[in-house]
Amino acid sequence: MITRARTNDGVKLTFSLQVDRPVSVVGDFNGWDPSAHPLKPRTNGKRSVVVTLPPGSRYAFRYLADGGHFFDDEAADGYEDNGYGGTHGVLVLDVPHAARTAAKRAAATKAPETTARVTEPAPEPAAAAPTRKQAARPAAAAKPTATRRAKKPKG
Repeated sequence: MITRARTNDGVKLTFSLQVDRPVSVVGDFNGWDPSAHPLKPRTNGKRSVVVTLPPGSRYAFRYLADGGHFFDDEAADGYEDNGYGGTHGVLVLDVPHAARTAAKRAAATKAPETTARVTEPAPEPAAAAPTRKQAARPAAAAKPTATRRAKKPKG
């Protein structure tokens, strides 16, 4: 479990685990040095350590237990390939954790975006069928139109 708190110095991270053997948090913030941040036993049966890091950064980390056993934390902001056939957790400290969690919830409950549909124009209405009265009348004969002759220029 990882808890976060903003301080004047940065972001205070508390790494806490329910384990009964020595373990350290290692990452690019401490040069992957297991002696830099060992989790200390607490009276509640957990082990924990506090690390303060500057905000606006991204950090890769893992836990290293005695015997050389690495493992990740479920509370990581994400995971990525570590280049050794495994993964490591990632912490992103650019946005307060509560805001990031709220954004994740909002994204999960957001209605899926709809795509615009292209529709063809509606067909023009069909000509109405003629009534019986109209059908009985013969079609009007077309009258020839008179044409004018162009005037000849004078002169």
